Amino acid sequence: MDRRQMCIANVQYKKPDATESKRANGLLRYLTYRESHDEQALNVPGRERWEDHGMGRSVTEIAARCEALRSEHVLMFSLVYNVNPDLIALVAPERREPFVRELTVQTTEAFFAARGIDTGVEYSFVLHHRGTTDEQEPGRHNPHTHVVLPGTFYDEGLGERAPLYFSRNRHIDHIALLHDITEQQMEAQMERYVGLDWERRVDDLERIREAEQGRDLEPQTQNDSVSKQGSSADAAAAGSRADRKTFLQALYTGAPDDLYLELRCLHPTTGAVRTFWNRIGDKRALAAGFRGADDLNGQGYGVHFAPCLRRTQHGRAEAVALLPALWLDIDCDDDPARREAGLSRLRSFDPPPTAILDSGGGLHAYWFLTEPALLPDDAARNRAAGILRGLFETLGGDPRLRQVRRLDDAPAGQHQHQAGARRSGGALPGAASGAARAL
Repeated sequence: MDRRQMCIANVQYKKPDATESKRANGLLRYLTYRESHDEQALNVPGRERWEDHGMGRSVTEIAARCEALRSEHVLMFSLVYNVNPDLIALVAPERREPFVRELTVQTTEAFFAARGIDTGVEYSFVLHHRGTTDEQEPGRHNPHTHVVLPGTFYDEGLGERAPLYFSRNRHIDHIALLHDITEQQMEAQMERYVGLDWERRVDDLERIREAEQGRDLEPQTQNDSVSKQGSSADAAAAGSRADRKTFLQALYTGAPDDLYLELRCLHPTTGAVRTFWNRIGDKRALAAGFRGADDLNGQGYGVHFAPCLRRTQHGRAEAVALLPALWLDIDCDDDPARREAGLSRLRSFDPPPTAILDSGGGLHAYWFLTEPALLPDDAARNRAAGILRGLFETLGGDPRLRQVRRLDDAPAGQHQHQAGARRSGGALPGAASGAARAL
């Protein structure tokens, strides 16, 4: 791969005037309280957001240090280390944060040492977790750091503080030096965290991606349409993305290409939420969205999907545009007896479900419609919500999910097991099939 793209390091600065000082404080607050423009940071009790190397641990402390250590022309420098998502994907999810933190410290200190600043430069940094926003592959894990530096450093030869510069001219190019140091540190980090064969693995990942993007993702022709009366179908339990794809293709056959599918990733400990929106007809973007969700799944996030497609990228009820199926969630709480009782209720119901997915903690039943039902207005959405509510009440659905007016949040399982559903055969036996997941 292009080694210049292994990790991007960007430098900006704020001037010491009233306007720029206000902007600097706004930047510090943003870095402290946000993960991205769309996502609020979740503070972990007992753990500081900022890692302090001389500039402080809070907005107030860092702002005061910037003011105290400013130069005539610079209030503060801000530096970003952004690791290539393809590379960080090779690092085990639980080791990515220490990878980026170590890279930040080692690169910053090596850079100033290479410049001959033996006393070093004070800094503090914050680590952000977000998903990539590129059109081709949105949602990949993209941990990165923001570093705050003062406008001056202590010059041991002068015995006092001197202005800190990031020069870029024909005589000296500190930016090029920063990029070189970053590249060297990235190589060392990849060898430590991934192995000496990391470059070969990057090439393999690129080949796999190209193959996935070229693969035909169109749904197979269905010879046996499923009626609204619900002729029963097989739900084959298998831990593979192929089965997941088959299930979703069957669910959304006939859906307009311009509607959006929502994947919602929830962390059970921190409560963090990551959402992926992709048009159902954009095969490449859908594949990238699922890779992003799978990546978060490996970090402990539960992956959910909203069965109803939406006309815009919003979770509001008025954005719901299409109902592909009716669904029901029965909480079994890992109790085999409750699971068997739930399966018995579902199998004896007329019409029986098209597919039953066993998440381990509960059962998710789906009644596919012959054709997806368009929901053009509030009246249509309210009718659909009433039918779903009646289904929940009749079959004893999970009371936590009875508020169905939003027509979303149907659990699709957690962790890394998957399941598929096809349009022919019988219902999925829960205990015999193990912990099958839809996503």
